[in-house]
Amino acid sequence: MKKKYFLYVLFICLIHSINANISIISFNVENLFDTKNNPLKKDDTYIPLNQKGNALHIKNCKSIQVKKWRDDCLYLDWNNVAVNQKIRNIVKIISSQNSDIISLQEVENLEILKLIQSGLDEKKYRYVGLIEGQDDRGINLGIISKYPISNSKLHPIKFVGVSDAVQDDTRGILETVIKYQNNLLRIYSVHFPAGYHPTSMRKYAFNELEKLTKKHTDIVVALGDFNVNITEDKKENIYAKVAETWDIAHLVGCFECKGTSFYSRNKTWSFLDNIMVLKGRGAYFDYDSIEVIKHPIHIDEKGIPRSFNLTNGSGVSDHFPIVASVKFNMAERQGFEPWKPY
Repeated sequence: MKKKYFLYVLFICLIHSINANISIISFNVENLFDTKNNPLKKDDTYIPLNQKGNALHIKNCKSIQVKKWRDDCLYLDWNNVAVNQKIRNIVKIISSQNSDIISLQEVENLEILKLIQSGLDEKKYRYVGLIEGQDDRGINLGIISKYPISNSKLHPIKFVGVSDAVQDDTRGILETVIKYQNNLLRIYSVHFPAGYHPTSMRKYAFNELEKLTKKHTDIVVALGDFNVNITEDKKENIYAKVAETWDIAHLVGCFECKGTSFYSRNKTWSFLDNIMVLKGRGAYFDYDSIEVIKHPIHIDEKGIPRSFNLTNGSGVSDHFPIVASVKFNMAERQGFEPWKPY
């Protein structure tokens, strides 16, 4: 009897000692398009210059209000050389981390996502997922994983009381189900409405994310470009309210990090990009692992993220990526109470 009791206690202790870690990156790669014009999307900024001479293209470009975007539409020579160089830069940054799962925002389609995959070690990063959504420019959410993807689904966010034009300037939530050590890990990749849209739209998007998590009891990680800037967050306490049910990377670690995006107009840093772990599902951050990635190819002389420069081939995006390791307490998933010495 004593022997059986000893073996049972040993078994419990062993289960409680089992913790597994995976490393996850979120990276908004800023307008990663191929060179083909999709007639159903407003992507004609990102085509070669020799295809931009027709009157219709010039007329469409001149209707753009923002000068930088208008000039890019008219004069940016988005050719295969540029695309391949930008992808090489992205691969260098991702490869510097040896992470297990990479969530990417602003990727046009599955074909260009697979070009990133092919630049990585395809024997390790065997699985990719991307579902094209409604965004009128054609920017989407993609994921690359070392672990099998058993299912993917794009959940459109139907915002209430907005025009069709505003609705078309938004992205859904990409749910990716990953098999990991006999557990299902649900990754929710997001790219919430941009800062020029009302705060209420981002709050609504957070609520929609919360609804999705209540449909199951699996481990949940949400990550991506939440588009909550520091000014808005201080005024509305958005992240603090969300933190009632989620652990949020920049609130529990990376305390020396300024942010992932810099707004030059008022010289502020924001954590537009973030990683969140749903509480109570047996997953936790390794707090020391949380980091904003500042690769030399992607940072300028002022310490600001460098967008891709077509002239010299440097940079990637106006966002820094963020990385964190997530620990899974398999004992908690099995329903055991935390082991305590007596």
